[in-house]
Amino acid sequence: DAAVENETQEKVVATSPAPTETNQLQTLMIPDLGGADSAQVIECLVNIGDQIVIDQAIVTLEGEKATMEVPATEAGEVKAIHIKVGDQIKQGQPMIDLMVSTSAVVPPQPSSSEEKPQITKAETSPEQTPAPVTQSSVKSETNEPLPSFDQVYAGPSVRRYAREFGIDLNQIKGTGQKGRIQKEDLIQFVKVRLSQAGTSSGTALPSMPSVDFSQFGPISSEPLSKIKQITGKNMVRNWLNIPHVTQFGQADITLLDQNFKEFKETLKAQGKRITMLPFLMKALVLALKEFPEFNSSLSSDGKSIIKKDYFHIGIAVDTPQGLVVPVIRDVDKKDIMTIMDDLLTLSKQARETGLPMKAMQGGCMTISNLGGIGGGHFTPIINAPEVAILGVSRQEIVPEYKNGQWLPKTQLPLSLSYDHRVIDGAQAARFLVRLMHDISHVVVELIVGD
Repeated sequence: DAAVENETQEKVVATSPAPTETNQLQTLMIPDLGGADSAQVIECLVNIGDQIVIDQAIVTLEGEKATMEVPATEAGEVKAIHIKVGDQIKQGQPMIDLMVSTSAVVPPQPSSSEEKPQITKAETSPEQTPAPVTQSSVKSETNEPLPSFDQVYAGPSVRRYAREFGIDLNQIKGTGQKGRIQKEDLIQFVKVRLSQAGTSSGTALPSMPSVDFSQFGPISSEPLSKIKQITGKNMVRNWLNIPHVTQFGQADITLLDQNFKEFKETLKAQGKRITMLPFLMKALVLALKEFPEFNSSLSSDGKSIIKKDYFHIGIAVDTPQGLVVPVIRDVDKKDIMTIMDDLLTLSKQARETGLPMKAMQGGCMTISNLGGIGGGHFTPIINAPEVAILGVSRQEIVPEYKNGQWLPKTQLPLSLSYDHRVIDGAQAARFLVRLMHDISHVVVELIVGD
């Protein structure tokens, strides 16, 4: 009867295990970095006081060749953060302090007089058992089922963003390790979709068509290196956002070439190495001092320019992984041999072990030197947020008619690309004329004087 049923329910409650909760402070460490000695913190994804769950991304790290998110191995409240954006970190270094809550079930000791409750078949009928909540049973505010990401390899933060913006991760191909979808993949997917949406109204560029090249013959596929992928995205961004104009010129280096060869042989006898590049960097600084607009950056709102009182020159370096641009700092304050040492050190590091991000930041203007390879004039793409870039090609000997006779003349082809929002054509022409003059005359004085 009802009295017996109530007594049975009371016994069930009385004999249920009593949960106890304990708090423990744990420090989460930086995990294995995939063989890298160190990595840089580029994004901290949690704050003190946040409640985080297992596998939630805590921090984003950038190594020499890849970007990775570090997930939490415990759940709890963030009590302290030991790293910050810009830090160079290593495996085993403290990352965050986490207050972890642990629940333990302690069953009470029943007395010998208590009887085990008798549970009838009716109490366990399917009608009285609540249905488990699954992802497919959750509905959005519009009563449409949310997409299932069960077969998607992505971190919690990426999944959260995808749900907030209604993005189906099943349509995104991950570029991370083992096909993991990263935040950059999500952003790129949105950009492509926005571009496609804008194409119909004529406000965006159409996307490139996908072509099955195997229909034309045998093919093979080779993935682009991480450096080439990043460089490619930056090049597209710079080319689309900056109105490029390229001014070409030929610097007369006949006298310079003669003096440089003698100087080079003298240093070679002393066991030292020298190239023309440090002298070109010195000449470029002289032109930047006379034309400060070239040593500036355009503000983010496009309403002002930021002029710089320092002279850091970027040098494009070709590596097996792709193009990188280390920056030689304070070129105006260094002598030729110090600049040469910096160039050799950074170029070797770029090709062998890779460069940290700091070594590639802060440039005022970049030189892309193809003289060692060959070719003529070309159009270098500006390395934003810089407003100009100098291309240097291989020197050539051409005939010059002078005083009734033909004489050999050595010329150095130069290509100056500039941001037409900041620099006018007349300014660019004057800059290049001044630079060619300094290369032809002032550099000779530098060689003789050093």
